[in-house]
Order: sequence, then structure tokens, then C-alpha cells
Amino acid sequence: MSEMRFAYYPGCSLESSAKEYDMSLRAVFDRLGIELVEIEDWNCCGATPGAATDEVTRAALAARNLAWAEEQGLDVVAPCSACYKNLRKASLLLQEDPQLREAVNARLDGRRIENPPTVKGAVEVLAVDLGLDSLEVSKQHTGLKVLPYYSCPMTRPKGGYEDTERPVALDRLVEALGGEPLDSPCKTKCCGGGIVMNREDLALDLTGRILGQATEIQADCMITMCPLCHMLLDAYQPRAGRRLKRRFDLPVLYFSQLIGLAMEIDPEELGLKRHVISPFPVLERTGVL
Repeated sequence: MSEMRFAYYPGCSLESSAKEYDMSLRAVFDRLGIELVEIEDWNCCGATPGAATDEVTRAALAARNLAWAEEQGLDVVAPCSACYKNLRKASLLLQEDPQLREAVNARLDGRRIENPPTVKGAVEVLAVDLGLDSLEVSKQHTGLKVLPYYSCPMTRPKGGYEDTERPVALDRLVEALGGEPLDSPCKTKCCGGGIVMNREDLALDLTGRILGQATEIQADCMITMCPLCHMLLDAYQPRAGRRLKRRFDLPVLYFSQLIGLAMEIDPEELGLKRHVISPFPVLERTGVL
């Protein structure tokens, strides 16, 4: 396997509420020989109200991180869907608009961006750069029924590695691990994460619809790549159930945790105890553990 090295942008969520995503991703990439070099003194990607002030501010928030990666000569891996969208959008805009790039550089204290690096999602690195047939797993997830959930931002802006309407990478990943990927109209529907703070009722309706469809097709678990979606589907699952007067008990894993289990990495190292809906009963029942 050729050496692969990327600038790693964990983002705010992966150092707090989605720590298990960071833990499992680092463990899996390390096992695969993919080096993640964390961006020095990284800052928020712009997924905050501050990013709505003006175009230059929004681009500068992302550009400060991209400039460091450019200095190192590395492409960027951003596991969080929102971070991926914001960093990738900024990179494309800065490549296309010299005036915006100069305005942004005027705001970068000590850093400068000239040739914005490519921004990739973690799944993209595995599916495109590595190739899913190169995944070195020691235990197949035979019989495990998995509903892949793609989230809204991961296929945006257009022109990335996935089809915006019909993404397939997570499905192919489940197949590569020996599991059965399930299909559902909810795979790319919004979970309501963007409105949960001011309209929790609507967010819970959207989350409940996704969980309901997953339950109806008898999924053993779901996998996702978005920390905000995971929070809604996992931590808010009991609330969604109470609102819809249904009982949900569906584990939601990060795709990196599913890979780690197939590599027989210690569940503790994958952060499996951090979930609100414990995955252990399902994983033990299906023979994954």
C-alpha cells in the first residue's frame, strides 16, 4: 500500500460530543496505514452564526485551516459533514475568485492561501483513495442488516465523489464488511439537526420518521458520518419516540466504528460505550461481538 498522508481537521464536534467518531476514525486509519496530521491550532470551520455576516468572513474562517494544509502540501480530511461542506465550499470559491482570495488573505494573521488544497470526506478517502477492496478486515459482519444514512451536507457542493441524489459509498462499505445494506427513502432525508435548537418539535418529527422507516425495514443498526445527525438519531432518539408515541431502540454507529469492529479493534478504543442507545445487545445478538 502506498503511503497516504492527510491534514486532519477534527472540528469542534469530534473533540466533544462526537469523540467516539474521532477515536474510531483515528484507530481505523492507523490500522490502514493512513497518516492523519492534525491541523495546527485549527479553528471553527464557519458552521456558526458568525459565518453569516459576510462572504469574506465565512471564507476566512475556513481558509485559516486550509492555509496550514497548503503550507504542508497536504490535502485535507474533514470527517464532520458540516465541516466538510464548509471547508470544501471555501476551497472551491478561493480557487475560482482571486479577489475573494486577496480579501481573505488580508484577514489571515500570519498565514496566506494561494492554492487551496483539496478537501475530502473520510469515507471518500476509503472509497476512492484507498479502495474498499483494500480494507483489511479480519471478521465479516455476515447477516448484519445496516441502514446507511448519508445526511444532507455530505454530497454538497455538487461535483464531489458521490451522486447528490443517490450516494452509494456507505452501501458499498457495508457490503465490503460482509453486511447487508438496506434501502430506504430516508437515507438522504434531513434529520432536522439544523433546526433542533429553535424548533425541536419539527426536528423530532423528522428524526422520528427516519427511525420509524429504519425500524419498519428491520434494520439491526444505522451508520452515519455526521456528528449532528448522530446526535439527533442517537441522543434524541428517546425524545423522538415519546413525541411519536413509539418505542425506538435502534443503535446508530459511525461508519468508522463498524469498520473497526470488522478489524476486531477493542470496543473501548472505538468509543462504543459513549452511545445513548447501547449497540452492545444488537452487536452480540448478530455475532459482531
